[in-house]
Amino acid sequence: MSRDFVLKSDMAALRLFASAPGADRKACDAIADMRLVEHCRDAVALRLAETPAAGRNGWWDPKECDLEALRRAMRDHAARGETRDLLVLAAMVLLREASAPEIKAPERPEAPAPAAGSGTAPGPVSFKRDGRDQAGREAEAVPAVQQGAPAKVVGSKWGAAGG
Repeated sequence: MSRDFVLKSDMAALRLFASAPGADRKACDAIADMRLVEHCRDAVALRLAETPAAGRNGWWDPKECDLEALRRAMRDHAARGETRDLLVLAAMVLLREASAPEIKAPERPEAPAPAAGSGTAPGPVSFKRDGRDQAGREAEAVPAVQQGAPAKVVGSKWGAAGG
């Protein structure tokens, strides 16, 4: 049974289910979204499994693959109507654009000092759900990279080549 047959059958079954009297439209939308993710994941995985044999790899590394080359390839595949390749290329561009060329890892919080005369070294600091560490101190502000703000990585071996 071909992958395309499974995909077409699955979507036809969803449409049939959605057309039934009393069908829950929100449930149908949720199922359709879930199927979209599953089928696209499978399509990308299958295409990526074929690319090393064709000598196409390194899309994630700015030293090996220029972001603008990925964008050009995406436009070319769109013009030819090659949706599966367009999906793969769009995912590559999305990840390359989303990953700033320079991302600095957040600083690790200091461990609390051991009690005087305890003779034990402090363990790693962990924060509870209320935002306080073992000693009851409030956690510092979350670095911008974890809040979704654009980030720059300092000292990355990929940082100098661009995005």
